[in-house]
Amino acid sequence: CSASVINVTSIHQTVPYPHNSGYAMTKAALGMLTQTLSIELAPLGIRVNNFAPGAVETDMNREIIERMRKDFAEWIPAGRVAHTDEMIGPAVFLASDESGYVNGATLVADGGYSHNLVRYRP
Repeated sequence: CSASVINVTSIHQTVPYPHNSGYAMTKAALGMLTQTLSIELAPLGIRVNNFAPGAVETDMNREIIERMRKDFAEWIPAGRVAHTDEMIGPAVFLASDESGYVNGATLVADGGYSHNLVRYRP
């Protein structure tokens, strides 16, 4: 059994989000910190990984989710915003011995959202 550190980043550690540069920048920095610490702490038996949720409805963002629910349903291939309880399994996996050889990785739980954010003009 090894120790596990899980940093919560976001899909916006790699996907730009207009008018939210501070948020995206800090998530990207945390992503790089995770990768660096994963190398430094591995010899001590400590794994360090990122957990990057996509759009998840919480008390903090419920108002904007309600206003844009139809847009999110279109943007997210899964067709909806996630519920908070859907984030439990991925986090438990990263904390468990089942992910004992996972180190320095980012586990994305976003219903395919980050793959669908890149838009090309026809």
